[in-house]
This record gives sequence, C-alpha cells and structure tokens, in this order.
Amino acid sequence: MAITARLDKHTKTTSTPSEKVFIRHQSREKAMKLQDTAREWLPGERVCWCGRRPAYDGGRKRAKRLLSVKRSQEGAAYYANLERCGSVWTCPVCSKRIGSHRREQLWKGGRSWLDQGGHVYLLTLTVPHGREDKPFALTGQLLDAYNLLTSGRSSLKAELKEWGYAGQVRALEVTHGDANGWHPHLHVLIFVKRKLPGTRSPVGNSHHVTGPVFDAVFENWEQACLRVGLDAPSKGANTLQDGSAAFDYIAKWGPADELTRAHTKRARRGRTPWQLLEDAYMGDLRAGKLFQEFVSAFKGRRQLFWTRGLRDLLGLPKDADDQQAAELGSDGEYVERLQDAVIVTLTWEQWHLILIHGERANILHMAELGGADLVLDCIRILRKRTILRDLAKAI
Repeated sequence: MAITARLDKHTKTTSTPSEKVFIRHQSREKAMKLQDTAREWLPGERVCWCGRRPAYDGGRKRAKRLLSVKRSQEGAAYYANLERCGSVWTCPVCSKRIGSHRREQLWKGGRSWLDQGGHVYLLTLTVPHGREDKPFALTGQLLDAYNLLTSGRSSLKAELKEWGYAGQVRALEVTHGDANGWHPHLHVLIFVKRKLPGTRSPVGNSHHVTGPVFDAVFENWEQACLRVGLDAPSKGANTLQDGSAAFDYIAKWGPADELTRAHTKRARRGRTPWQLLEDAYMGDLRAGKLFQEFVSAFKGRRQLFWTRGLRDLLGLPKDADDQQAAELGSDGEYVERLQDAVIVTLTWEQWHLILIHGERANILHMAELGGADLVLDCIRILRKRTILRDLAKAI
C-alpha cells in the first residue's frame, strides 16, 4: 500500500550514532535558548521556572528531590527531578515533548486504522483574516464556526455517515504574516471506513479531493463562518486531501517537528509562533511583542482535540493532559524512567552554576559524550569562570 510505504519512509533514518547525538544536542540547545527567551518576554508565566526549579516530594515536610543526569534507554541524557510547566503554547521545551508524544499517538492511531481497512483524510479549514484582526477574537470565531460545523443535522459527522464516519482529530495552528496579520487555522484528520468519492487532483505528493462530499462540507463551513460574524471563506483556501497528505501531516505534526529540525522549517506565508520567538532571540523586538500577543490569545485553548470514542476505536490509551504529556514525550531524551541509569548526581549549588552560565544543554551533551567525569570537569570550569567574573567586578 502506498500510504504504508510513506509511513515506513518517515520512520527510517540513515543517521549514524554520532550524527544523532549532534542533531539531538542542536535541537535541545535551540529549544532551551528559546525557552530562556520566552522567560524574558513572559514574566510571571509558568515557563519562567520550567526546567529550572527542583521537584519536591509530597507531604507536610516537602523536600527537594535529588537532581541527577540520567541516560535513557535510547542513549539520550536528561535532567531528572526538575519541575515542568507543561505549557504547549508558551514553552518550547514542553511543547516539543508534548508534540512528540502526541505525534506518536497520531501515528499509532493512523497505522491501526489502515490495518482495519479504513481511510484517513486531511481537511484544512481557514477563515478570512486581515492585519487589523485581533488573534483572540479571530481564533474564537474560528473555533465557534468549527463547533457549528461539527454539530446539528448537517454536521460533518452527518455528511460523512454514508462513508462510515468514525471520528476526527482537530489541530489548532496559527501563523503571522506582515501582509495579512494573524492566520489561525484548523487541520482535521477524518477517519472513515470507506473511500470518499470525488475527483482526485495531484498536488505535490498528495491529491486534493473535490466533488459532492467536499462541496457539501465547504457549504456548511461557509454557513458556519457567516453565522459567527466572519466573511465568507475562500473555497480555494479550504481543502480536503487524501491519505498521503494526512500521513505526511502526522509525520511532520506540530511543534515537535519544528524544534526537532532546529527551526530550519519556515512557514510558506508568515511565521509560526516559535519562529517569532526565534526572531525575538535574535533581537527582533516586534517579533517578541507578537509572541506576547499570540500567548494572550491562545493560552488555555486546546491544541489537539479527539472526538469521543475514537481513541478506543484505534486501540489507544486515554490521552494524557499537557502536564502529563510533558513527562511522557516519545523521545528518549524526555522520558523519565526509574530504571534509567544515573550518569551523575548534582548538588543544587552545581545546578545554580549551570543555570547562571546558561549551560543546561551543553552539560547534557557532555554527559552523553564523556559521562560523569566530563560533566564534573565542565562544572569546575564554570566555578572558576564565576570566581574570575566576581574578581573582575571587585576591581
């Protein structure tokens, strides 16, 4: 099956072990630098203490847990016993962890549905937008229109009932462009038992599906947009694509992909929130202000939504919330397991040195390359650097 071949293509890698270590370090360093940038632009948010503050044992006498650097079964080093914010919108590190975990769930679900003989389609829903539109109000209208599309007698479920509609997964995304401002949009993975009818036009590696099913869905979407006070959407900007596009989307889904690829990916039109944050890190003050505006508009909204019963149908466990998913990322770098080997245990004084010098990512890299001895050598260098800095200030 062609789609299965595409799935296999995305799961294979030709990287050598040393290349994997370098790629992991590059990605981790970028995520942590952007997390530090988010701390600067979002004072008071949970991201400010994420990955920095010690985790505590419960009970009346709360005690700091031992901070250690562990090695996962996949060979990745990570810090154990630090608190995490679990914020999918504000924290690049947690967003990567959550995205990685949820992409794996989407992948397994898609595989399961194909094995059952089903079909998956990718529906992209957009709304008209301009430079003057505020992201909070525009995103609210988008989600209100989606709720109308998925409820009532002419809902998406009703339109697709004839083809064995089983459920959907809705992902909320946004970009910002200088010409047209904020562009919130939805990607909806639709699971049906039978192949949808219509004409298939090749676009890139997939096919756009046009015909009576898409026409009916778009007509309902158009009416939903008008009912919530939006202008009529463009039919060309809203698409229904076949399984190849659906699984390409899953393979590259969300913030996990952007951060794994060290932000080399750029939105075709405009910038994603993490690209705005990266530009803020590079000194773009306007990008920083836009990132603040984005967080105000999206904080508290659900990034990924599964229809009731679909996870059971696909044989997936109950979904973790954002906080839990931040602890469960599918990359070995992120999964804290009791059985993982401890590379080195750190004192909180040593951790303070690592923080003030911004060396969180480098210490993990040294742990992967040279173990405890190299980590402790690096910390001794940081201590000497601190002494020299203090002496220079005193002169």
